[in-house]
Amino acid sequence: MAAIVGRRYVAPRRQGFGAHAGYRARVDCTTIGIALTVAGGAAELAGLVLVAVGIVKDRAKARALFAVTKVRVGRGRAYARGGEVGISISGREPTTDHRLERVESSLESLSRQVDDRFFEALKRTDAQIDEALKQAHQADTEIDEELRRELADVLAGGIPGRVVGVVLLLVGIVLSVAGSWVGALA
Repeated sequence: MAAIVGRRYVAPRRQGFGAHAGYRARVDCTTIGIALTVAGGAAELAGLVLVAVGIVKDRAKARALFAVTKVRVGRGRAYARGGEVGISISGREPTTDHRLERVESSLESLSRQVDDRFFEALKRTDAQIDEALKQAHQADTEIDEELRRELADVLAGGIPGRVVGVVLLLVGIVLSVAGSWVGALA
């Protein structure tokens, strides 16, 4: 039957040819202790590396997430010229009163045309402003949704890797302590 005597593991004596069984068990305990300590250190290192890699990836995602995005809304303005106002005189020379009446009617017609064109331009401008506002709102909504998705990924995406890293770190600590205990028994 095996027993621990003091700080030494004593294995049951075997019969037959070979070295002293207690000596062999002592070497085995030392070897096991070293192996456990090395395995624990490797697990700790792997855990720390996993956590560090997760942090670096999350920071890179966050930097990319908050990069400035330029949004162009609508197209440029186009201006058009058009319309003619003409005065034609034919036949005998009109009197000054007729001339004034024609000029007045031409001015009234011109005033109506200008008012109509201003009104149409105002309607087109209002429609363009409404369309630009709709596009800006839609772009803002899309950017907001993308930002929310990316933030959720950054905040929750690295958790599994970090959990594995922490578990490996804890396993490494336990293995290192177990290796020290087994080494102390030898």
